[in-house]
Amino acid sequence: MLVLIIINAIIGVGTAGMAVVSVIKPQLFSRSESVTSGEVHYTRMYAARAVPLGLAAGLLPFWWSGAPVVTLLLVAAVAQVIDVVLNIRSREMGLLIGATVAATVHIVAAVAIGMMSLA
Repeated sequence: MLVLIIINAIIGVGTAGMAVVSVIKPQLFSRSESVTSGEVHYTRMYAARAVPLGLAAGLLPFWWSGAPVVTLLLVAAVAQVIDVVLNIRSREMGLLIGATVAATVHIVAAVAIGMMSLA
């Protein structure tokens, strides 16, 4: 179980870190030669969600368990699934794979923590 929580932490903190990178260097994700104010605005909006959610989903399972943590992990998984759908439409394979892995890890961690809470 500890290995799963560590992998989940890497995913959560990594998601938050990538959101920070997107604010600092939005052209890395948009591939724009000239970043517009709209792109900067949307990377900031993305980071406003992704940083606290990624950190909470990645780190809270080290200290807490039960329904609140399971719910948080499932919320984080839903956010990643939405990213998967958006990346399928835009054909961004790197982002698609990352979001798919993140959603899967959050779901598996949520199920494992939920099952341990029932035991």
